[in-house]
Amino acid sequence: ATSAIEFSHKRAVTDICWLPARHEVTAACKLRLDESGAPWQAWQCATMAADGYILFWDLRSARKATAASAPRSTERRRDPTDKEAAEAAEQAAKRDEILWVPVCRMGLSKLDGSGELSCNFLQLSGIAAGSKLFCATEEGEFCVAELAHVQPAGAPPLPDDANEMSGVKAVFQGHYGPCTALMRSPFQKDVHLTVGDWSFNVWKDGVASPVFTSPFSAERLTAGCWSPSRAGVILVAKSDGSVDVWDLTDRSHEPSTSFNVVGGAAVTSLAMWAGPSSQLLAAGDDLGTLHVMEIPRNLRRAPSTEKKAIEAFITREVDRVAYAQRRTEEREAEAHQQQVAAGADEIAAAAAATAVVGSGAELPDGEESEDGFNPAAEAEYRELEAAFRVELGLDEPAPAADEEAAAGEAEEAPSEAGGRGAPRPVQLLVHGTNNLVGPVGASRRWAPAE
Repeated sequence: ATSAIEFSHKRAVTDICWLPARHEVTAACKLRLDESGAPWQAWQCATMAADGYILFWDLRSARKATAASAPRSTERRRDPTDKEAAEAAEQAAKRDEILWVPVCRMGLSKLDGSGELSCNFLQLSGIAAGSKLFCATEEGEFCVAELAHVQPAGAPPLPDDANEMSGVKAVFQGHYGPCTALMRSPFQKDVHLTVGDWSFNVWKDGVASPVFTSPFSAERLTAGCWSPSRAGVILVAKSDGSVDVWDLTDRSHEPSTSFNVVGGAAVTSLAMWAGPSSQLLAAGDDLGTLHVMEIPRNLRRAPSTEKKAIEAFITREVDRVAYAQRRTEEREAEAHQQQVAAGADEIAAAAAATAVVGSGAELPDGEESEDGFNPAAEAEYRELEAAFRVELGLDEPAPAADEEAAAGEAEEAPSEAGGRGAPRPVQLLVHGTNNLVGPVGASRRWAPAE
């Protein structure tokens, strides 16, 4: 069967995955468990595209329909004078056609309402795991959504608001570029791997940030996957054609080993196959070539304590993330308190300056009043202005205090040359020079005779 174009995605499909066994989505977009089905039975799948929707398809709902069941809008658009189109419609009415439409569709909108999420990859979990959907987007985000579900027979009833739980619940920024891989850990169902830009992240459900982030690589990361037999081994493909193998039980600051797959091309996809005595890695590059390699024994045989060691590692990293978040909040609170205290000190200083100015007292040196007035700075500015005006010849120079005192003593002293009653000239001192200027013209002053 082929899906009807008018009921499909508006953009290219980026991922497709089957629902867990014996799970199905109803027309009301609720997940329910079909206990009567076989343990391996899975009839429904979900498709994702960058148009912001997830469509659920049921293979059993592909029904036969004739052209007579086509929308009436198509009939109205038909030109009655077009005989060729009329004949084609009659022929279509005589033969059966397959019309496959989705069971339901679910929108993925950003939490701030700014638009839809452009998702690249999708992972589904069953009712036992909370009926959650995990997505990776083109913007490097890790998205968690929930799908309302129907309780199995004999289970306690759902709360009244359970039917309103469908939709996006959290969006976390994890990468600086598009995500190139998303995969759930085969050993811990609440742990996911995302790959993008130059690093990969390990996420745990319920934690707002990655519990582990790899150091940046020199090349862009193009794909990644978990090992199917070892809980702590992650394989990451790079744009230079090589694959890095990370063993978190051995080291976490650098890959344990690296091998080249192809030269001059980027590895774009990875897939693992585990057999009873061997394990194969399939890698596809951007030139269209498929490479199949056998995994060595040390990377497929897990120690007996590895699973517990990785669980302890994840738990320790979760505690570290919680501590870092708590310390960040405490530091932000301390910085806010310091800002509040600094603001209170500034307000108190301004109030004190206002009180001093209002009382007519002088402010201490270097302090300003509430309106920004500084008396010391104002006085210095006035002195500079007066000196500048004298230099330009706009004002007469003001006599200095010692020169005024010397001029007063000269006026009071009796004239030695003329004796008593004889007039005596008064010599003037010009401000800014040591030369004595004799009495000339109007500048001559005479002391009264005794």
